Amino acid sequence: MGKTAVDRAYEWLRSEIMNGSLSAGKFVEEVTVCEATGLSRTPVREAFHRLAGEGYVNLVPRRGAQVRGLSATELYEVFDVRFAIESHALRQLCARRAGVPDAMRRALDLMVDFRELQTRDDYIEYGQLDIAFHRAGVEASGNALLVQMYDTLRPLHERSSLAQARIAGESLRHITTSQHQAILQALADHDIEAAVRVLGEHLRPIPEVPEMLGAGIE
Repeated sequence: MGKTAVDRAYEWLRSEIMNGSLSAGKFVEEVTVCEATGLSRTPVREAFHRLAGEGYVNLVPRRGAQVRGLSATELYEVFDVRFAIESHALRQLCARRAGVPDAMRRALDLMVDFRELQTRDDYIEYGQLDIAFHRAGVEASGNALLVQMYDTLRPLHERSSLAQARIAGESLRHITTSQHQAILQALADHDIEAAVRVLGEHLRPIPEVPEMLGAGIE
């Protein structure tokens, strides 16, 4: 099934936000997106509403859509909720002695082999692999509702990863790889305590990031 006009408008806008072309606080009007994508106002308007529902933009009457920043509060909240969901999934996997899910191992292998993080696109692509790693663990728990809940966090997950990368740079890759490997080892050992402990260390904001974000753009 091909992509709809709404899908194309949504993907263009989301890409422009994620790559920094549309930065936090910036306004974008429907006509701008129409001209850039060759689409009519109706699908563009629907894409705006979809992005607003996911927390990427705020809709402002007569101004269009304003790109939202990530606040320090949201950063802490997304890590808290992710920990609640992911730790439950890891506990389930260890309790069932399920071992390491293949999808988690594949995602980590790709992260280990990833080229150096230099451009914003590199960080975005690397961040998608990180999301795939963690989502695979949740999916392996076998709880479909938990996966649905986890997927609603994706916009905040993506932006929090980028915020961390802006501060940590290439060192983020080495820290992430080491902690991911420790999580897989804990799953292989069926060690609930170790799995949850390492996850807690992993889902902790780099200290400078909350200060950099401040109050964010609500």
